[in-house]
Amino acid sequence: MRKTRAAYHIAVRHVKRNEQDVINDRFASALLDNRSRDFWSEVKRIRRNKTCFSNCVDSAFNPTDIVNVFADKYQELYMPTAVAYNADDMVCLNPFLLKFLF
Repeated sequence: MRKTRAAYHIAVRHVKRNEQDVINDRFASALLDNRSRDFWSEVKRIRRNKTCFSNCVDSAFNPTDIVNVFADKYQELYMPTAVAYNADDMVCLNPFLLKFLF
């Protein structure tokens, strides 16, 4: 039993170390054998969505409410009225900034 258990753990370590090589071999064999269905199934297997999404943002659980939370944050941070500025100062800065941009 010890030998089989040790062989199992050796095989698992080998697969973990060579995971990318195994994936590349599957792609290569699918392409060489002209098995387009196998190729695309390998693509789907690799690119499957591995991220999980939060269902609560700032105490909002409904997707519509979550969208509204993001819209409010955007408006608060990025809308022109969010940053107070003096129009006269901006007129003076525009020519100065244009020199550096162009």
